[in-house]
Amino acid sequence: MYESITYWTFRGLSFETRLILAIDRESGLPLYFRYVAGNTGDVATLANTITEMKKSGINVSSALIDAGYYSESNLTALFAAGISFLIRMPSNRTVYQDVIGSNSDIESPQYAVKYDKRGLFVKETEVEIYGYKAFAYLVLNSARRGREISKAVAQMQDDGSDIGRTDFSNYGKMVLLSSERIDP
Repeated sequence: MYESITYWTFRGLSFETRLILAIDRESGLPLYFRYVAGNTGDVATLANTITEMKKSGINVSSALIDAGYYSESNLTALFAAGISFLIRMPSNRTVYQDVIGSNSDIESPQYAVKYDKRGLFVKETEVEIYGYKAFAYLVLNSARRGREISKAVAQMQDDGSDIGRTDFSNYGKMVLLSSERIDP
């Protein structure tokens, strides 16, 4: 399942629409689509979409999900239904902080991987999410890290903020959560 967000303005009013698309994993052909208002809560949208797809005879086996869908109800429903998933974990979650904090060696050469034309560092950690075993992948994009630090420093200097008290250790990092072990 994929999601696309479109924004537009009409007569001074702003609108947002989310297009949700399900494709066949093997053929790449579309199986299902629907659109929802952009202000609809992501948490409710996922369960409703999967229910509608099942009613249409579409068996959902895996999902690539935006971080806005991260909730206990969504993840436990996916685990219980046997739907494998990959989701970016929001940084305000305790598990996110635990994964970042316990993997300070992320820049070791053993975690270096080539992804498309980029060099990244990816480290897998087994975690428990709402009583289910899952896999967290800490990803460090060094190029992104450099851009984020550069932007933050420039902004702090413009604002007159104290750069000396800033923690840049999480810049350029994200945590992906998967219900299945995947190749980094």
